[in-house]
Amino acid sequence: SDLCRLSGKPFTVSSAHQAFLAKVSPVIQGKKYLIPAPTLHPDERKRRRMVWRNESKLYPDVCDRTGKAMISVFSPDKPFTVYSEPVWWSDDWDPVSYGRPYDFSKSFFEQYRELMLAVPQPALVTDYLPNINSEYINLAGASKNCYLIFDTGDCEGCLYGHGMYRDIECVDCDYTHDSSYCYDCVYCQNCYEVRTGVMCRNTNSSEYVFNLRSCSHCFLSHNLEQKEYYILNQPFTREAYFAEVERLKATIPDLKAYFLDRKSTRLNSSHTV
Repeated sequence: SDLCRLSGKPFTVSSAHQAFLAKVSPVIQGKKYLIPAPTLHPDERKRRRMVWRNESKLYPDVCDRTGKAMISVFSPDKPFTVYSEPVWWSDDWDPVSYGRPYDFSKSFFEQYRELMLAVPQPALVTDYLPNINSEYINLAGASKNCYLIFDTGDCEGCLYGHGMYRDIECVDCDYTHDSSYCYDCVYCQNCYEVRTGVMCRNTNSSEYVFNLRSCSHCFLSHNLEQKEYYILNQPFTREAYFAEVERLKATIPDLKAYFLDRKSTRLNSSHTV
């Protein structure tokens, strides 16, 4: 067991991990350069990887080639050369011209940094599939009338999301697919009018729910399949359901907090999702 040089947390580099590092270590001019074992805890390594990649913060900037205004994932104070997407994809510059020989007297990362600073970077990644009226998105394509969505494709009218695909009019959602008119949902698929849902499929007109399958009109419920008009995992008639939902909304001051506490309790008990 080793101690992380930043956090002090103990961690272990398994024999399988060491074997993998040896396998992928580069061979340059017949000599193998072994990749050293990590000195940071896995959590610290993950934090560094996430810091390296910015995909959800956008900045106003100007293209370093044309001087025209653009939106970019690079803030203006960064030292990189950044081109707008149309310019970066164009034939107006030659990326091969930035090639250079490897200098064995200098470290790899020193040379890699020099190359990164010299070679133009694309301001955004959206041009692989055209977007319509969706300037403020990144890693997203084939979307229309969307704003601040990332790692997303083929959406329309979606706001503030990540990992959304083929969604319509969804807001504040992460990893939702083939869903419409949903709000505050995570890992939901083929859902309609679900509000604050987690891990739901083929579910509609439900609020504060998790792990539902093929359900409709459920409220503050979990781990149900093919159920309709359920509140707190109990069945109601259609008329009683809507009356009880209104009563709970008027009675519980913070339904979101109540739902999250209930969800956490179920996940930590014998009930599993």
